[in-house]
Amino acid sequence: MARHYELTAPPDGLAADLGPGGERVELLLKGLTRVGEPARGALPALAGALPVRALSRVPACLMDRVDPRWLAGLERRRNDARAALLAAGRDAHLELGEHVAMLLATPLLEPADPDDADARAASGAILWLVGTLVATTLAGDGDDLLAILLGQGWWPVGPVDGAFLVAPVATARTGARTGPGTQAGTQAGTQAGTQAGTQAGTQAGTGAGHG
Repeated sequence: MARHYELTAPPDGLAADLGPGGERVELLLKGLTRVGEPARGALPALAGALPVRALSRVPACLMDRVDPRWLAGLERRRNDARAALLAAGRDAHLELGEHVAMLLATPLLEPADPDDADARAASGAILWLVGTLVATTLAGDGDDLLAILLGQGWWPVGPVDGAFLVAPVATARTGARTGPGTQAGTQAGTQAGTQAGTQAGTQAGTGAGHG
């Protein structure tokens, strides 16, 4: 397995080195490292009946309210994917995919303020999701809607209180601290995200993570 020590973009030939599903993993990682705010009007359509709500910040206490059934479904998908890859003798593909993903994502998601508990929680949640999607994508999991979101710079936080929440991946660097006018900015961002999701026909629900 090729061993890398520092990366700012997926290495050349990564898709081929990862085998089946490698092209989709490479696209996910390229999107994850894309600079700039994600476009609210480009939120992809997700399966389910809940409206998508785009947030400007995600406090750790809000993450605690994500539907546990959705999280459990993701955990099952992750475990099933890893087991399938190992059974198929593709442990080297899995190891390489996770290795490159963590090299790219860890510095990208490092909180700007190490004492920001919200940013640390967001960083950990996104890193776990990246590892999950690398495994499920390599294993041929057909439900790549979460990977599409992440590849566009959106963090799929999950279903909370009747809405599927998303936030910019950059939230992991800033946490809940957005400077003066935080509350007003958050409310405006939420309304804009909801409107964009409605205009795009974007909907999501607990089934988005189950496939």
